[in-house]
Amino acid sequence: MCGIDNCHKVVGEIRGDKALMHNKFGDRTVPYTPRHTEESLGFPPGTVLRDARTGETLEQQQDRKFDDLDRETLRYVEDDRRVARRYDAGSQEISIDLVGHFVCPEHGVVELPDPDAVVERLRSFVANTQIGSRRKYFMFRG
Repeated sequence: MCGIDNCHKVVGEIRGDKALMHNKFGDRTVPYTPRHTEESLGFPPGTVLRDARTGETLEQQQDRKFDDLDRETLRYVEDDRRVARRYDAGSQEISIDLVGHFVCPEHGVVELPDPDAVVERLRSFVANTQIGSRRKYFMFRG
């Protein structure tokens, strides 16, 4: 669990000497890219660019892209930034020795203040746990 400000969001679990890191992001602030037109890309007026494979025009591609962006956008916070919905990048299994950060849906990417101490505590936790059990780990506890 995260543990920051009493946060109980699960950030991963231990499987043997591997850490299964859950990469679930909460609201995320991402750049907003404005639409492009053929003219804004430097082509003369009246030029229509088409995808050679699909035949789709640049305008059609932009419409599809911005419809997708509108579906995931919660609000715009600046001229070039927007807050998007939660995002799940899936879980990633890594060696416990490589744990240097975790991802909390509430707090985002959190760098560990002392990764070596965390790894040492995780190794101690694994050594004192029965083989085959799955336990959540608490990086900011104790």
